[in-house]
Amino acid sequence: MGRIFKRAGRWYVDFTANGQRVRKSVSGDRQVALQVLKEMEGRAVRGEYGLADNRVETEELKRRYLKHIKLHFKKRTVEGYVQDLNLILSYLDSRLVSEINPSRIDDYVEHRKRCAPVSDRTINLEVMVLKSMLQKGVESELIASNPLQTVKPLKHRGKRFKRALTGEEIERLLDAATERYKPVWLCFITSGLRKSELVNLTWDDVDLKRKEIKVQNREDFETKTGGIRIIPMADRLYKELKALRPLSKSKYVFTTKHNTPLRNNLLTRFKETVKRAGIDLKGVRIHSLRHTFITHLIRNGANPKVVQQLAGHKSISITMDIYAEVLPGDERNAIMSVPSWHTGGTRKILKLQRNVQ
Repeated sequence: MGRIFKRAGRWYVDFTANGQRVRKSVSGDRQVALQVLKEMEGRAVRGEYGLADNRVETEELKRRYLKHIKLHFKKRTVEGYVQDLNLILSYLDSRLVSEINPSRIDDYVEHRKRCAPVSDRTINLEVMVLKSMLQKGVESELIASNPLQTVKPLKHRGKRFKRALTGEEIERLLDAATERYKPVWLCFITSGLRKSELVNLTWDDVDLKRKEIKVQNREDFETKTGGIRIIPMADRLYKELKALRPLSKSKYVFTTKHNTPLRNNLLTRFKETVKRAGIDLKGVRIHSLRHTFITHLIRNGANPKVVQQLAGHKSISITMDIYAEVLPGDERNAIMSVPSWHTGGTRKILKLQRNVQ
């Protein structure tokens, strides 16, 4: 099932079990290599007879897990998983999976809350990735059990309150914006681009002749849903981009004074602009600009499928959730907009309500 060999002064273990091959270097002499091989063979035999345990090197399990997710997830998702795993495994410092347990996770959570304050949701995501890695190890019969199976996520607040800007607030925001950032906020509001889509927007994605913006994958950028969508340009945005194009010295549309993409400090600049505009910050974040685009489409009677396409929602249910948020406040207006309900129809509704009570 396995062998040891020496190459360039270093010992290696070459092991195959259940069709899977593992080759790893060993810090030590021939005897150490033999011992490692013996342990690996023992684990393989125990697994064959349903006696697998968790005495597997954490780094080895991590290597196999990352190999798996790279085959099934987008590059950006994989990068997030790698970052989360490196963070939590670095703190746990557990050489073997058997050293990982719920108590150590409690220590990690306490550490994250105390030393590097982050949201409970962020901590839950980090722990979730580790649990996913361990569960994949169980499914692949590499380890006997998931030691974090009973660990429950921290309770955190649900969706944060967010609101769309009113027409008046939009104008105040644009009036308060600097020359560099006014086209940025306008693009968010009139195209509904996600932050990652806007900062990675290139001039090749902008068709000034057809007055269209194309959101698409490139070698150095992947959209959230992987699809391509075409967004017609509002006249106001078209004028801004047409004036900006001759001055640009970068392939990116929106850049810093050093002609690099606006990937840093964008959130800070947005908050500064909102404050200068005298807009109430409650419920207003940079994503509110995308939410404003979608909300105004809905209020102006756009078809849900059209909204879904323009917003780049993968599922129509996501679009309808926003409809559900926007429309309740418009229900009375919707009822009163039906001519026959202004008089007799309204009285019948009130009569029905009294009868029910």
